[in-house]
Formats: sequence, C-alpha cells, structure tokens
Amino acid sequence: MDTLNQAGILALSSRMLRLSEQIRKDGALIYKEFNIDFELKWFPVMYTMVRYRIIKIIFCRPLMKLKTN
Repeated sequence: MDTLNQAGILALSSRMLRLSEQIRKDGALIYKEFNIDFELKWFPVMYTMVRYRIIKIIFCRPLMKLKTN
C-alpha cells in the first residue's frame, strides 16, 4: 500500500484506465446481449448525427471539436 501512496496520481491514473476498460467491455456485452451490432467507439459520432439531424458524417467534425490530421 505504501508503494501506491508514493505513486500518487500515477496509481490513480492507472486504476481509472482499468475501470474505463471494464466499463467499455461491459457496455459491449450489453449491446451483444440485446443483439445490437454496434461498436462503442462510434457512439459519439452516432449521437452527434442524431442530436443535430446530420446526414453526412463529415459535418460531425466541427460539432465534436475534432482535430484534423
């Protein structure tokens, strides 16, 4: 436990990353259980398209504040 206390924010960051991964896996299982063929990584795009009634995906970039390469 002393080692984790010394690591401080790095230990917290590592734990949050593991929790995030577990939540993502659980979300994928929920979609699978309901026979929904959907990848979670597309949720922000799909949500933006539905919210703003966008037909073309290219119009999502400014609304999602995505960087261009």
